[in-house]
Amino acid sequence: MTLIIWTAMIGLASFRLWRLLAIDSITEPIHGRINALTSRPGQWLNQLWSCPWCLGFWISAALTWGTWWAITPYSIAEAILITFAASTITGLTARLDERTMT
Repeated sequence: MTLIIWTAMIGLASFRLWRLLAIDSITEPIHGRINALTSRPGQWLNQLWSCPWCLGFWISAALTWGTWWAITPYSIAEAILITFAASTITGLTARLDERTMT
């Protein structure tokens, strides 16, 4: 597969995982507890968890490097580029999703 396809697949998968973790009702017990945290580290975690640009980067990185580790379809340099590009796809897709939800 080409790098563009890998980037798009990882970016869209990252968006879906972020949405599942941060917004969807099936994971309400998890993100409900995180939203209820009032301590300074808890507020930081809440910000990280609810931000598609923040958590999306780490999910994209995990998916990119997990794929690289499992089947090595691209070089390390390409994996770094895919991580950043896929996290951008996550953020932009979340922005579009937010606009369609309101």
